[in-house]
Amino acid sequence: MEFQELLNIKTDTPFELELEEEGTQTILEKVSEFLVIDSANIASTSASSNNYLLANNINNFNTNPPDSWVLSTGSNQEDFTFVCLWKNCFEYIPNSWNLENHLEEHFRNEFSVKNELSTEQLKCPIFGCEINLESSKHVYCHLRSHYFQAEKQKVGLEYYRKLFPSLIPCGFERTSYLPLEGDPWVCGWKDCKTVFDDLKQFVSHVSSHLNGYGDDERDESGMFPCCWISGIEHKQCEKRFSQKAFLKVHLKSHSGNRVCACPYCGTFLANTTKLCDHVHRRQPTSDAPLICALCQKKFSTNRLLKIHCRKHVKSVKCAICDVVMDCASAVAKHMKIVHAKIKNEKCPECNQTFGLKTDLQKHIAAIHQIEPQFACKFCDDRFRWEKQLRAHEKTHSKDFVATPYLCHKFLI
Repeated sequence: MEFQELLNIKTDTPFELELEEEGTQTILEKVSEFLVIDSANIASTSASSNNYLLANNINNFNTNPPDSWVLSTGSNQEDFTFVCLWKNCFEYIPNSWNLENHLEEHFRNEFSVKNELSTEQLKCPIFGCEINLESSKHVYCHLRSHYFQAEKQKVGLEYYRKLFPSLIPCGFERTSYLPLEGDPWVCGWKDCKTVFDDLKQFVSHVSSHLNGYGDDERDESGMFPCCWISGIEHKQCEKRFSQKAFLKVHLKSHSGNRVCACPYCGTFLANTTKLCDHVHRRQPTSDAPLICALCQKKFSTNRLLKIHCRKHVKSVKCAICDVVMDCASAVAKHMKIVHAKIKNEKCPECNQTFGLKTDLQKHIAAIHQIEPQFACKFCDDRFRWEKQLRAHEKTHSKDFVATPYLCHKFLI
């Protein structure tokens, strides 16, 4: 995997990257089987897993004030409404066409030509986002990304109803925040460079490059090459595919297109399997049937347990330095932050920037919050971050393992 390709990976969402090396994958599968406690009780990721979650009957999908672009109004597929998140508007809107016109009207009324000449700091007008933006043109481009998210949340709600009929909350932080600074979208397909201020139009345009793609586009090895050019070195993507359909799926990684967005928290998701994993990750696991043998973490599905088990084996090396991590996505984060020094998350209090939203949240908790917010249910200790609390509470378990990483002898 090339450096620039890793830099293009969106690492703020819970996407999982599949390892391409067969040997490493085989090892990880064996490790996954080794780490499962009581494998006879493994739950599948089918309807039985969903029933386990639905038994909790946690149905607080809608909130007041709303912080999602879509709200459920009933149990049927058509029972939904869009909601305008422009500041304190919160007007219910029946369809995406009306939402688009409604947001355009908001923009015309509030952001005019005089804003281009003003030195006043502009902010995103969407409730829960409020990111700093350079000009009204950047506000418009950023706003179109919110509209794109709203439409993807509508699609996500349709899938959500099928997978989780009682609309169990996903458990992730519910926010409309988008870390996009409103820069225009530029098509990187060879010899194109068309500029867009609308993300929806951009992803549609990128996909259209394959409309006339035929067998005559195959290279000398009989493969379909990806002709996307990116980076300061204008390097062409090196991916090759045996079928046009595979290239079409891959091209979404360049355009930023996704199948849907979680209707609860807004996270963009590549497919329905990722949506299912996304919801399962944060559900209560006190009675979950699957347990990791090394760290005693519980899981409701076999798939999530296997993904977790990979973290106990550090097997992916950074292409730039000697750092070795547990998965390709972790290396991608490392390369973006350490080597590329991409830091788009800005603290609203002191303007310090961070590479990851989680790092920003840690900074706010450590610097700008006075008292630790998370209390241990077993003792009087309190912590600033939820991750610290979860790690601490494990120490109260009689089965606690202080060093969860596998010794290399298990891989022989």
